[in-house]
Amino acid sequence: MDIATPITGTRYDTVLRQALAYVRAGDYRARRITLKGARGVFADRTAIITPHRDSSGAFDADDLAAQLYALAHGIPSDTATYTDGYFTSGGQLHAARAEGYEVDWP
Repeated sequence: MDIATPITGTRYDTVLRQALAYVRAGDYRARRITLKGARGVFADRTAIITPHRDSSGAFDADDLAAQLYALAHGIPSDTATYTDGYFTSGGQLHAARAEGYEVDWP
């Protein structure tokens, strides 16, 4: 089995750009993401992040951004969904967008 390359980093934006680059290059596999913690502030956080497609079959970059946002902030979705970058955690609505992290992508 060909396992996707894990991504490890200390910054949300760097890790998100790397994850988006893999998907934009055609690699839609789920992959392990580790955000390294800040000593004395929070521990490392690791999760499996899975790229999803929207109803038209296009890659939902905001969904991926929301999954990473939830990991970075320790607030997983109440329903395990992040469609269009929206999710609820603890009954509160959260949103994340990938647009600002899309480098050289139309």
